[in-house]
Amino acid sequence: MTIAENLRPDNPETTGRASGLTISRGISLILLALVFGSIAGASLPEGPTHWNEYATAGADTIWRTYFLAVETLCVVALILGIVSLARPARHPMFSVAEGAAVIVVGVIGCLLGFLSVGNGSDVATPLTFFGTGSLFTLGGGITTLLSVITVVDLRRSRTRPSSPALPSGLQPAPLGLRFLARLIDAILVGIITVPLAMLTEMHIGTTGLFTGLFSGLLAFVYFVAFEASQGGTLGKKLLRMRVRGPAGAERPTLRQSAVRNLFTLLAVIPFLGEVLMLFGAIVIAATIQSSPTKQGRHDEFAGGTQVVKV
Repeated sequence: MTIAENLRPDNPETTGRASGLTISRGISLILLALVFGSIAGASLPEGPTHWNEYATAGADTIWRTYFLAVETLCVVALILGIVSLARPARHPMFSVAEGAAVIVVGVIGCLLGFLSVGNGSDVATPLTFFGTGSLFTLGGGITTLLSVITVVDLRRSRTRPSSPALPSGLQPAPLGLRFLARLIDAILVGIITVPLAMLTEMHIGTTGLFTGLFSGLLAFVYFVAFEASQGGTLGKKLLRMRVRGPAGAERPTLRQSAVRNLFTLLAVIPFLGEVLMLFGAIVIAATIQSSPTKQGRHDEFAGGTQVVKV
């Protein structure tokens, strides 16, 4: 069976095996949106500090047209990125090339930031280049890794049997859907942690340390409580998925759910928490993608939990 046949819409394995490409395409476009937004922000004239003043700042028609065009590209790229996350992508080698191109753009951005240091008193320009360049390089590395994993998995699938259905007739949930559910849950957790971090900044002034502490602990409690009591978080329920315990149990126990979500506590580690979380997420995504039953390393540590479609 060829790769093209593997990715046909009527193939039951399409969603699972193409999820790496789906995430690659979506993340790349969202990163592009962030870069467009940064460019637009860097182009704003000095002085105005409120959005309602931006409309009147700079009477030059050319500047206004440029700013609106970049902002439009930002919105379009963001919408396309979100839509791409909800659709199975095809053409695996194109996504690999796309990820590599993102890395190149990121490195160029970092170099431009380095070259712009010392050119006048403006610090925003090099910081913008460094920030967007680093973001692109990191994001490009992730998308390339996911795409390569998908390409390897597709080639192996030529001789590998289809993923077995569970005894109950349910199907393992693909990586793409699980990523979207995790994104929804992260937004819900952030609605609580961001105000807490802002209050901390107002009273203590060290919001960075406490943001990781709040987000890590709250995310851990959120995932463990919902999985052990309801069989899934709000994000999973919205996308019609649930977490089953080992041996087909209706839901994981409190201990099993705690074990499979231990990696969320990495966020509480000062300074290195976000990097460790990213590394853990990559390992989990890679193991989910390469597993016929879509069970990640955290599922194995928990004794064999599994996320299924309902």
